[in-house]
Amino acid sequence: MATESELLGILRIARDASFRGKEELINQAMSLAGYDRLRSQLGPADLVPLLQANPELLGEWILFCGVDAQLAGATRWLGSKEAAVAEFIVWELQCWHNTALQAEAWRAWLQKKR
Repeated sequence: MATESELLGILRIARDASFRGKEELINQAMSLAGYDRLRSQLGPADLVPLLQANPELLGEWILFCGVDAQLAGATRWLGSKEAAVAEFIVWELQCWHNTALQAEAWRAWLQKKR
């Protein structure tokens, strides 16, 4: 199970990669936070208490991902803003992880073609 310190590192990815769309920044922030190692242990329920205790991290994720417009509906479904953002964080990081894997596979394929 991930420690609180490790989970806080994951939650700081939004701040550490504050320029959305810059793939190298998000990948670097994820790497520094140990996301690959923690990915299988990470669930929204792990993040909710930390988002509640650290509202600045909640705000950073809302700004980073622009989820504010969808937040009201997700909050109604999940019961709290923190739960909605935690779900989004897990989903967003998994998407970035998958994108990095696809890019790596694409680069390897191109290298073989040369």
